[in-house]
Formats: sequence, C-alpha cells, structure tokens
Amino acid sequence: MVDPAEVIAEGSPLWDAFRRYRELGFGAIAQDESLDPLVRARLGCIVNEELSWGDVGLAISLGLSQFHPPFVEMSGDSELVERFCDPATTHDRVLGAHRTRPRQRHGRRPRTRTSRTASGGRTASPVPTVPTS
Repeated sequence: MVDPAEVIAEGSPLWDAFRRYRELGFGAIAQDESLDPLVRARLGCIVNEELSWGDVGLAISLGLSQFHPPFVEMSGDSELVERFCDPATTHDRVLGAHRTRPRQRHGRRPRTRTSRTASGGRTASPVPTVPTS
C-alpha cells in the first residue's frame, strides 16, 4: 500500500493490527499491576523490540495508541476515563496523539523572527503560520 488513503481506509490491515495488539494485551503491559515491575519492563522491551524489528513505524503507532490511559486516569475525571480508557467503550477505536483543535494564542503578541542586518542592527519579521484546519 503506497497511498496513505489506502492505509487508513476501512478494511485496511492496519486496523486488524491495532485490534490484535489490544487483544493480545501488549498495550496494557505497562499498567498490569499483577506483574512484577521488572517483568513489566522486560516484557515491554521485548514486545517493542520485536515489533520494531518488523516495522518501526507500525511499532511506534501501536505503542502510542495505548500511551494515554495512565495520564487520563491520573486526571481523576471519570468522564474522560470512561471515554478513553474503558475497554467497553474504546474496544473499536484507535486513539493516537493528534491535535484536535488549533492552539490558541490568547493575549500574546505575534511571533517574530529576529535577524541581523548588513549594518549590524536587528530586524524583526513575522513568523509564517501554518493553517491548522
């Protein structure tokens, strides 16, 4: 699959890989309190090494899809925990690291880039912004 649209299309093997990763419990190793901390660390390293040997990009994507639960749980917000951590509500979703809305720059002056002029002085020019939508 060369076309990115094919990779993320419904029915793509990518979604099967994410589903199997969750079913096998690889993403939950770090949070499994029934395991000794040393065993958790070793298992996590072995899983990451083996997946990375096959495809490092896929390994990173799989790992990041399960990166958020401990941080969401630390928030103490039961609505967020249910939305992002409860297996009953998240079993068919893949979550990743992405920005959901543009960053707000409340009350800040526009960003500028400073450069030296030929005479040794400084000049400021606006930094171009990238559209976020």
